[in-house]
This record gives sequence, structure tokens and C-alpha cells, in this order.
Amino acid sequence: MVQNLARKKKDPFARLAKFRQLEFLIAGGAVVAFVFLVAAYFVQPGTQQSPPDWGVNLTIDNGGAMANSPKVLLYLSSSKARDCRYSNSDGIWTDFETPAADARQWTLSPGDGLKVVRAVCRASDASERSAEASILLDSTPPEIVLLKLSGVTNSEFEASFKATDNIARTLACSMNLDAIKLDLGRVASNAVKTKALTASQGTHSIKVECTDDAGNRGEAIVSFTVEALEPNANNS
Repeated sequence: MVQNLARKKKDPFARLAKFRQLEFLIAGGAVVAFVFLVAAYFVQPGTQQSPPDWGVNLTIDNGGAMANSPKVLLYLSSSKARDCRYSNSDGIWTDFETPAADARQWTLSPGDGLKVVRAVCRASDASERSAEASILLDSTPPEIVLLKLSGVTNSEFEASFKATDNIARTLACSMNLDAIKLDLGRVASNAVKTKALTASQGTHSIKVECTDDAGNRGEAIVSFTVEALEPNANNS
């Protein structure tokens, strides 16, 4: 009877050791599951983890943001391109041709606005790569209207003008009074700008010149006369 009780009595340290083994197995399984989930998140089926073996880089006017003429230069670089073809957004493609060593002349589609040029290149193994570049075409100069001069019966007067551009919000403007150039800084498009001036008696000219961000320049010129003041009758 004593022997049977001795057999039924379990070692508590053995139970603790088994519990530790089970805890280790669960923790190890959690780590494996976490690693698997991370790998599944970053390595999606069908995605390419390594960069392509070759590519194409296309820029317009050396990466310029704006152009004031539809005549531009395309710069294409590629390590394996054998020949390439080009297209505006109208979908009309050129024939495949050997990439230019320096730059290729190109004509953008008509009209001002954002223009996109696309290129498709082939390698000797018949694989293809494509690229595109964009540029804002602004070929229209600002329109400048010189408003009526005020107070030209004496040497101190004001000259006003309005400069309007089809794309730019502000323009770099200057005003010439005869041979004297006055820098007016940035002037808001379609807003009236007034400048106080002083001139001697006689005939003079004012020229206003404004340039937009694409380099288009507009100007307007007006002549006027500073008249002699009649003497004050009280002082005669």
C-alpha cells in the first residue's frame, strides 16, 4: 500500500521541466510564424525584388521645367538600348532608330500646356523598356497695355499698365523712362501696376517690358509730353 502511494506521487520538478519545454516550443513557433508573415508581406508573388537588368532615362531640354518653343531636344540614355522610337501624347510613333549620341531634335504637339513625350527602346535580345518625360510649353508672350497717363501737365505724374499672361501668375517687369531703367520686380498677372515718375518739360517715352517664367517677353511703348505750366495770375 505504501509502495502504491509512492508510485502515484509525481515529481513537481519534472512537471515544471515539461511545462518549460512546452513554453519554449510555443514561443519558437510564434517566432517562426512572425518571420513567415514578414517574408510574405515583403515578398509578394509576382513582384520583382531586384532592379531590372537595364532601363531607359528620357529628359526634355536637359530636364527643364518649361519651354517657350515647341522645338526641343530629347536626351535619352540607356545601357543596352539598340534602337528606340518616340511619340507625343497623340500616339503617333516614329520608326525605331539608333539612339542619338548627344540629343535628338523634337517638335512638341501644338498649343501651350503640359506636354508628354514617350520613348520605347529595344535591346539586342528583343526585350523592351519604356520611359516618358514632360515639360510645360508656354510660347505666348505677356500682353502689356499702357493705361492713360495722369498728371502730365507737370514734372511729377503717374504711369500705369496691366500685364496679362496665359500661364504665369507673376511676371518680371521693368519700366524705362527714356534711357532710365526702373526695376519693378514681380508684378501680378492681370493686375494694374502704377509707378510715380518725374520728368522734365518736353517729350519723353515710357517702355514697359515683362518676361514670364518661360522667357517670353512682351513690351509696350508710349510717348508723352510734359507741358509748361501757365504762370499763376496772382503772381504776375
